[in-house]
Amino acid sequence: MRLLKLRILVLIDRLHQVTAVAQALQMKQPTISVHMKKMEQEWGVKLFAARPGRIVLTEAGRALLPYAASIVALYEEAEEKVVALRDSGRQRVAIGLTDAAAVWLAGSDWLQRCAPEEALLLAVESGAEEELLPAQQQGRLDLIVYGVAPAESATAEAQHRLRLVESPLTLAVPADQPLAAAPPAAAAELAGLAVVRYGAPSVARIVRDWEGQLSEPLAVRASFATLELTLQAALQLGCAAIVPEALLGEGDARFGRLPLPDCTQRWRLEAAWRAAPGTGEQLARIASWMA
Repeated sequence: MRLLKLRILVLIDRLHQVTAVAQALQMKQPTISVHMKKMEQEWGVKLFAARPGRIVLTEAGRALLPYAASIVALYEEAEEKVVALRDSGRQRVAIGLTDAAAVWLAGSDWLQRCAPEEALLLAVESGAEEELLPAQQQGRLDLIVYGVAPAESATAEAQHRLRLVESPLTLAVPADQPLAAAPPAAAAELAGLAVVRYGAPSVARIVRDWEGQLSEPLAVRASFATLELTLQAALQLGCAAIVPEALLGEGDARFGRLPLPDCTQRWRLEAAWRAAPGTGEQLARIASWMA
């Protein structure tokens, strides 16, 4: 019953309507209202406040929210795993990938290497770099794959890590642009260059450090969270894109690949997982198949 009340708190913050919460939980509206009142009585503080046309959380409600959200997420993750085991008899392994990781793995044979492990049920989802580690710490993901800038300490304690690839950044320039035929010899030649920015934080951090040596910042025409959209925009706008060289498909004649002059930092893609009885070795094997 307490889990239900925590779910109500989370949904009130998301939906702001008791009716909508009742519909989401397939319950009657008066029942939801009763649980909200009982929750306030149990905690001894006001958790909800009425505003014109909506319900919001009070300061106390907002303080409780992250804990409620974590508890609900952990329960739902546990429920998913148990249901998967019950329905298939296979062990569910939840894997989180950033966009860059998905691009890299799409060109690998890791799934073929996983195929003999018939007892595994792989559940793969995508997310931003800053979302994956908290999701893993909360138990919602078993293994994560994401980009890392050299200066970062990317994972928390009790993590195992495996470097999958290390790559320099490169200027991807549409093949019909003059720059593609005249590679710059020094970073200074790229001051004010029109670019489409690839929004992966690990890439952006390296670019930001490198850009500091330019007399004029890059002229960012657009920014995209995915590599595919970044490259498409670069083609359409006639701009360069600064991306990890390892993520550019071989034989793609649409782009010239130019070294990023005076950039000494290299981008990395890493897999990380937590040591856990009965799963640590298995996760290590999956990570090794990705390398």
